[in-house]
Amino acid sequence: MSTPKSGQTVPLQLDPLDLGQTLDALDSRAAAYEKTAAYLDGDGEAGWDIDAEDGGLFVIEEVRDADEARAIASHFRAIEASLQAQWDAWRAGPRKGDAG
Repeated sequence: MSTPKSGQTVPLQLDPLDLGQTLDALDSRAAAYEKTAAYLDGDGEAGWDIDAEDGGLFVIEEVRDADEARAIASHFRAIEASLQAQWDAWRAGPRKGDAG
């Protein structure tokens, strides 16, 4: 089996609950890298809220520098946005089995 090349797309079918969980996971991973970038930039506690669900604590991601952390966060955000847009289009359009 060959590995898809960058720029190709892979059609996936997920249960809506699974897609929601995937979007949530991507959001969490992006936020972790955004917080890491803020920390590495010397922003101290910038980018996180002490009253947050996680108690304001997070693990700094392993990266070379803040720029790499920002690039990884941006990539996760782009994947998240693409999946969200596809989900929104699916919810707005007619689906197999819909009445009408």
